[in-house]
Amino acid sequence: MTVAELQLLLNDLGKFLRAAESSRVAGELEEISFKLQPFREYKLKAFADFLVKADEYSRGVLAPKPAGGRARKPKLDPQAIDQACQQLLQLYNRATEPDVSVEQIETAVATLESLAASKARLDELARSMGFAQKFRSKADVLKAVRQKIVGRKGAFDRVHA
Repeated sequence: MTVAELQLLLNDLGKFLRAAESSRVAGELEEISFKLQPFREYKLKAFADFLVKADEYSRGVLAPKPAGGRARKPKLDPQAIDQACQQLLQLYNRATEPDVSVEQIETAVATLESLAASKARLDELARSMGFAQKFRSKADVLKAVRQKIVGRKGAFDRVHA
């Protein structure tokens, strides 16, 4: 049975009720039948499933799916990425100075990570710091860069302690 057949049944019942002088109920049935028009092709079971989902959605149980599927990547800011890379290079070159702290290094690495720089740009930064190997991922490059700067800072601190 389809929703279209249910509409016919409701219309016939409305006619019967009108003949029995119950026009208010007949009018309600005609209105329901009219509102079912967009669902004419549904099988009754599929329509009942749809109604259950609609009820869950209206009560907030079923969250709507995000439009467009995947979340979009934020736009890259090339200048900010270049500045973050330069800051890391400067920290690497100044790691032997006492005013450079591990917190500064951690902050600079976190800043570059949050900017979502490309892997190619991070590889370029690693080469400029003396790395020859290829890294598998952006996380690997950032980890190696961080360790190299912190290691250089730590070696200086141990010598001068």
